[in-house]
Amino acid sequence: MKKSAQVVSCVFILISSATCQAEFSPHNLPGMGDLVMFIDQADRSRVEEEIYDTYGRVSADIPVADTAQGQTASELAGLLSGSSETLRQKLIDAFLESRSQLLKNLSDNNYAVDDMGVACAVSFILLWELASHRELSQAASLQAAKLLVHSFHNLEVEYARISDEEKAKAYDWLITTPVALASLVAAYEYRGREKEVKMLREKSASLFLSVFKIPREMLKISESGVISVDIDRVLTYQQELSSNITW
Repeated sequence: MKKSAQVVSCVFILISSATCQAEFSPHNLPGMGDLVMFIDQADRSRVEEEIYDTYGRVSADIPVADTAQGQTASELAGLLSGSSETLRQKLIDAFLESRSQLLKNLSDNNYAVDDMGVACAVSFILLWELASHRELSQAASLQAAKLLVHSFHNLEVEYARISDEEKAKAYDWLITTPVALASLVAAYEYRGREKEVKMLREKSASLFLSVFKIPREMLKISESGVISVDIDRVLTYQQELSSNITW
């Protein structure tokens, strides 16, 4: 599952006028705080037996229609482009092209692209990679994604509570945001703008924590795609975080 951070050459030129201060915060996402527990408790010997749908594709069996396609790209491009309509449209096109390439890559590797579990796995891995300044091999990321899809199946009840429209918006955010960030990181690296690259990687870490309720440094993904979590440390962190919340 290689990310497709393809930004067209004209965007490389125009990106110098853009700001990376845009708000990427997640919305329309049901809680995923239990996901790390499901990852830790998963019977990994059964993952290969339990992650395929009736069509033989990797799936959490939580279908979603891609009816909100383009909404996240448009929102992010609007925030990043200032008053430049030319840059806004170029960014939308670049983000959607990267999104399309990612989905094609997933489909080519037998992943159901109309599935919330797959979208969750994509966002988890790509945000973790950006935040960790790591890029897994395709084989490793696909292997890690299988465990994530398997674990996400446990959140099926949570997702059953939201409408099809909310599912579609959540799917679009999960798929689009990481590839948009990856595209921006690639563009800023190309321009040698290390300050912006650092800010975007920090934003990726913040989003990872916000969505999955675990600091990215408390989780490891090996070169072969094995995910390991210090669950006691994570639970202590989450408990402390919860106790500090005032209502």
